[in-house]
Amino acid sequence: MQGQFIKETDLAADLGISRTPVREALMLLVSEGLVELIPQRGAYVPAISGREISELMELRSVLESYASRLVITEKRVPAERMQTTLDLQAAVPDYDDPESARHFIRSGTLFHNSSLTPLEAS
Repeated sequence: MQGQFIKETDLAADLGISRTPVREALMLLVSEGLVELIPQRGAYVPAISGREISELMELRSVLESYASRLVITEKRVPAERMQTTLDLQAAVPDYDDPESARHFIRSGTLFHNSSLTPLEAS
């Protein structure tokens, strides 16, 4: 998808969802600088280097690990609950299959909601 335009309607159809969550996700990506909205053309995904991707994933991993340890240390969320949600993600058989992709996204959201959200309340 790098260097290409994304059509909301196509993405929604591929994922089997309405355009509203797709639009919201794209707006989030725009706010993060990962997607550009070009008037009359759509959402453009600029090319990023493998190094940039690697750095972003490493940063995310560090932040999530720290946040998870903090939540567990303060006993805000049981470690077993976090592990259960990670196990759900690990069970995804085929990331190219739309249903598997939806399952992966749902389990990722569940992980973040169950583990990292309590930090925001403090």
